[in-house]
Amino acid sequence: MLYVITGPAGVGKSTISNALSLKLDRSVVIEGDELYHQIRKPYIAPWKEGNHLDVMYEASEKLIDLYQSYKYDIIYNYIVTEEMIKNLKEKYKDVKFICLLTSEEELLKRDKQRPLDSRMGERCKVLLESFKNQEFVKDYILDTTNMTVDEVIEEFLENDKYLY
Repeated sequence: MLYVITGPAGVGKSTISNALSLKLDRSVVIEGDELYHQIRKPYIAPWKEGNHLDVMYEASEKLIDLYQSYKYDIIYNYIVTEEMIKNLKEKYKDVKFICLLTSEEELLKRDKQRPLDSRMGERCKVLLESFKNQEFVKDYILDTTNMTVDEVIEEFLENDKYLY
């Protein structure tokens, strides 16, 4: 199974991904942020023109292919575009997709708990509004404002609404 977790910066994608991986028998977590930051020079922020998202998305798919060939459940988290999720669905048979959202207040609180060099500040709010307005995620949204990590994982694993 390929589990795709998206949402704005600071919403808890990494936290949920890592906890979910522990619930599965054979799993691997692919962190989009880690792949993106492997490119050192020139480093261009992913929201700026000239970024290297295409390279990062291609590297992501190659890793998914590799781990899938070894029969791992794959958890991929990053800010996913509509085009990317459609490509993943066309390419892979079993995909579960979730968009994690939370209140603005909770999002900013979570962002402040991140390491200093990972904090996004006001950019979190911009991304939150962007996700709320994207049609392709509407059926896959889970508001995690008042949920524990275990509750989020249980919902994602048990609810077929997230099958893409």
